[in-house]
Amino acid sequence: AVVSTQSTGNNSITRYPLVIILHPSSHSLQSMVRPGGHGKKGRGDPNKVKNNWKYDKNKERNKLRKQGIVVPKEPKDPNAKPKFNTKPKFNKHPQFKVPPNAKGYKFWEDKKGKNGGDKGEGNNKRKHEGKFDKTKQIKGKGGDYDPTKRRRVGDSEKANVVTEAKRLWELIRQKKIDKTKRDNLVAELMKVINGKILDIIFKHDASRVVQVVLKFGTEEQRKVVFEALKGEMRTLTKSHHANHLVKKIMKYGTPEQAAAILRELIEKGKFAKLLVHRDASKVLEYFYSDVANGEQKKMILNQFYGPEFALFHSATSSKNIEDIIKEQPEKKDYILKHIRMVIEPIINSKPELLRRTLVQHLVLTFLNHGYASSIAEIIQNLLPLIIEILQTRDGAKIGVLCAVHAGVKGRKTLLKSMKNLIPQIAREEFGHVVLLSLLDVTDDTSMTTKIIVSGLVTDLRNLILTRTGSLVVLQILAPNSGYFPQATKNLLEAPLIASSSDPKQLVPASKKDPEVRRKENFVALENDLVRVCLEGMDSFIRSVEGTNVVFEAIRNCKDKDAILKRVLKCVTSESTETNGEKEEPQKHVLEDLVAGRFLKRLIKEENLGFAKLLHEDLY
Repeated sequence: AVVSTQSTGNNSITRYPLVIILHPSSHSLQSMVRPGGHGKKGRGDPNKVKNNWKYDKNKERNKLRKQGIVVPKEPKDPNAKPKFNTKPKFNKHPQFKVPPNAKGYKFWEDKKGKNGGDKGEGNNKRKHEGKFDKTKQIKGKGGDYDPTKRRRVGDSEKANVVTEAKRLWELIRQKKIDKTKRDNLVAELMKVINGKILDIIFKHDASRVVQVVLKFGTEEQRKVVFEALKGEMRTLTKSHHANHLVKKIMKYGTPEQAAAILRELIEKGKFAKLLVHRDASKVLEYFYSDVANGEQKKMILNQFYGPEFALFHSATSSKNIEDIIKEQPEKKDYILKHIRMVIEPIINSKPELLRRTLVQHLVLTFLNHGYASSIAEIIQNLLPLIIEILQTRDGAKIGVLCAVHAGVKGRKTLLKSMKNLIPQIAREEFGHVVLLSLLDVTDDTSMTTKIIVSGLVTDLRNLILTRTGSLVVLQILAPNSGYFPQATKNLLEAPLIASSSDPKQLVPASKKDPEVRRKENFVALENDLVRVCLEGMDSFIRSVEGTNVVFEAIRNCKDKDAILKRVLKCVTSESTETNGEKEEPQKHVLEDLVAGRFLKRLIKEENLGFAKLLHEDLY
């Protein structure tokens, strides 16, 4: 005992008196003296590992029991917690009620009706409790379960209402049904759900029942539904299923009802937070893009300019940002700060919301009025996402601003994101403008020829016959000429950016001479352009877009004589091609209005030599 005291200390001797007296050389004593004696970290140190001494004592007791020595067990502590909890916590509280909209609480029912379940419903059935309860199909063993039914726990009356409403809904929504019969069914449905609309609309099936009333009901019936939901619009817009009902009210209701919904959303406060909500943002997008008038759009946008403009501006006093900055220049920084607080989290964390036109308008506003340093930070995060927003007008304008202000590295990033998508972008009504801007400001022509020109060549013949595709080709042949609409020319005209040395000084976005850049791009396109013109001349000569490209190809290509002879062959040829599946013969070139104007234009240009070539062929 004395040697053990010197080796292990007084605490070890007092804690294991039995082990020291009976077996002073036991393995357990060695493990206590030498920490880690069992090969595991800290096993022999009772001060570091809390419960290891229990394991060692039990093992020692078993060894003694094998040798015939009876060791009494320690009495159990009645207040000690069990090592393993064998029963789920929620089984102890069968009457516990889950708060409304709570997620993650599930109760198991058993055959005897314990744990808050109903008797005789089978084993292992889950149900959710609360105000808006999720439903669960009960799959019977016999296979005779009707999948159209749902359980709504805790309110049998509500379940009966929904079942009857769904039966009528199935009849109303049929396409081949008499109008009088449908009106009678809608009236009967209104009697069933009247007074219970707000209780049932948070389910996917019951929400559709109310939507069909808005679609086929009368104005009085729609008003009843609107009055029942009045005051709860913010909750409805944030619901996964009920937000569709709000959009139906905006679509089929009166303009006054839509305006009342907007006022309610604004008066509740925190309007900007709805824009980043998954479901509420759909309602705002629908109202802004399809329902709102000019004044209502200004009212919505003012909610993102800061609390001062959100709280103290009505629909009649709302102004656009240009007028506000003109009247109060000191408010510019205040407005831009709050707009950035809205759009920056969306760009960084929720890029899918950039498809909303309302978000795009806010981003465009910030890029148009922001300072160079803040714009550069936003653009660097926007570049990989531009490809997703080229389908809208504001999205295309954002793409043009990014192409202008991104710099050399940023333009390379933007071009790489468009790789293998050039033909699709060239056909976009608004997105093709981004390609025009990249051809106009990118000095690295090796990148533009490798990505843009090569992408155009893959489907050049079909692109020439489309309005937007022909404009992309014409940007290489005759950039910013009369072929382009005035709005496009204004967007592309003389892009200027802030100088890196002096932010207040504006310099051109491109350093290379425009004509040199155009020729370098044209060299990569020339051979394929001549080949396509020779192959598809019969189609091009009858198309406005095709004749514009062919005319500029004759003016720029070295092998213009081959193209002129191909045009002459179309004029002198007596054979006509078939047009479509009906195989109706096309008119002769001289009888076609577009072709006649094109030939007249060629003859007037004396330096092209078409008049001389035509005269020699005829005479």
